[in-house]
Amino acid sequence: MSACKIPIISPWHLLGILLLLVHLLPIWIVTYFPTQDGPSHIYNAQVFKDYHDHQNYRIRDVYQLNLTPFPNWASHLLLAFLMYVFPPLICEKIVLSLCVLGLPLSLIYFLWIVNKEKLILGLVGFIDSYHYLLMMGFYNFSLSVPIFFGALGYWWRYKHQITVKRLGIFCLWLVMIYFSHFQSCFCWLFRFRSLVS
Repeated sequence: MSACKIPIISPWHLLGILLLLVHLLPIWIVTYFPTQDGPSHIYNAQVFKDYHDHQNYRIRDVYQLNLTPFPNWASHLLLAFLMYVFPPLICEKIVLSLCVLGLPLSLIYFLWIVNKEKLILGLVGFIDSYHYLLMMGFYNFSLSVPIFFGALGYWWRYKHQITVKRLGIFCLWLVMIYFSHFQSCFCWLFRFRSLVS
């Protein structure tokens, strides 16, 4: 019988967990997280969720649903789907938590793949997690940056071991970047082109 290996938790792991928890506090200790565009994201997601509800026929008199696959859909779709389970303010807090935790975690993942010796630079993700654009309420851009680093790390990890499954996952990363924010998608494609050539 083999013994179970207990993962060793280093002081760096504890520091990372502590920083993640501390970074969530500003979102979860207040009722309303102050962003400029945050309420409009909640409103748009609520309209999208309730659009086909027969009791809300007035919504269809005022709004026309545009299902064109353009960027900036990510936060609205995520909020709308979360609203089937949670109240709108909790949904916003979940999306904000993904934005705030996603940046340092994706940066650490990327650095872990590219150069483990530079992993300490992942702490920059904690410093920048409450950036100006997040406070403006640009949730799609704030979601796109962690996806950018996650996709870049995934590609770097498997660039010499491409399989059909990995290529499919890679394409899923690209679709997530596109539907989050066009600027991040453009930067990713530009960076990808420079890495392959």
